[in-house]
Amino acid sequence: MTISDSLHIGKDSNLIFIWRFITIMVAFKNISAYDATPPEDQGRGKIIGGPLYSLDNIKVKGNKIYLATPKCIKDTRNLGFDNDGVSRLLNQLSSSDYKYSEWCCCGGNGTNYAACDAYVLKRHEYNEKTFSTNEIEYFLKFALKKNGDVVIVVSCHLSL
Repeated sequence: MTISDSLHIGKDSNLIFIWRFITIMVAFKNISAYDATPPEDQGRGKIIGGPLYSLDNIKVKGNKIYLATPKCIKDTRNLGFDNDGVSRLLNQLSSSDYKYSEWCCCGGNGTNYAACDAYVLKRHEYNEKTFSTNEIEYFLKFALKKNGDVVIVVSCHLSL
């Protein structure tokens, strides 16, 4: 992070005004194994040519899960999943479940980004309250950590 500070003095009639402008330059850091630079505009940028990660690689590393955002943690817990539950969802993914790839903010006070693949997993689950089987769609967005040993999960919730 780079900080520059400057003073500006202005005059209006008999009053003197002093303005202080502070410019903060933030360097965005790619924490994922995808070898590229995150977008400068702090927004999600779509990445063409995905999926970025082999599902075989994700499934092998699926026992090491890092839920990267407070919203992801909350959504995952609301579904009744712990990290093992998320790992089980990842292990059920197939290439036909892939939707798109994009940059996602993953903490670090907004400076850590990961290039993520997004998938929608459709499962048939039994509902004990209605005594019926329903198709449930889970939305998962994830990346591999830069050194490749951990799956960074950015989203895990029901698909809308």
